[in-house]
Amino acid sequence: MTALQTLAKLEHLKSIFDTLIRGRHLNRLHDGPWWNELEAEQETYEGLFALLGFSLRVDPRGFAWFHNDEPAANIANKTRTLALLMLALFERQADKGMNLASFHEWRLDQDLLEELLQEGRATLEAEGLGSIDAMVAAMGTAVAYSFAAKEGPDRWRLLPATWRYLDAFDALARDHESSTNVLAEDEP
Repeated sequence: MTALQTLAKLEHLKSIFDTLIRGRHLNRLHDGPWWNELEAEQETYEGLFALLGFSLRVDPRGFAWFHNDEPAANIANKTRTLALLMLALFERQADKGMNLASFHEWRLDQDLLEELLQEGRATLEAEGLGSIDAMVAAMGTAVAYSFAAKEGPDRWRLLPATWRYLDAFDALARDHESSTNVLAEDEP
């Protein structure tokens, strides 16, 4: 098969590239036709994007993104704020006995954001999330980077890309636990 024939099979190439280059994620639950093509032609997409200087990451849990070890400063600030919001959300849901791996089933609304704000105001204020408007704006960022989908006025659903945050929180918890165990072993 020639290179042109291979490219001709990639019907959604432009849309997929445009989405990923903007720092967004592709999600199985949200981007069905694009995801199906990406999954079917994953090796072709990975090779093509690598030739263009991009590192395509595809997670089998249903999301893909361009990996960059050094994100732009404005993206780092937005994702730090979003990470704090996600951490507050996951902590709250864990406290309520919710299965964290089922986050895609949760429905987020302004009432839930209000609860998060009341439960963690001091911490959230430190990152500029001390008002409901700031929390709603952070959810807008989650939508912009395809961590969430808007499902009506002041209602959202988390998308598979949120696994990136849950994985990071899990790794931090394991690191904290192992360092706590090391300190306990060193005590006389």
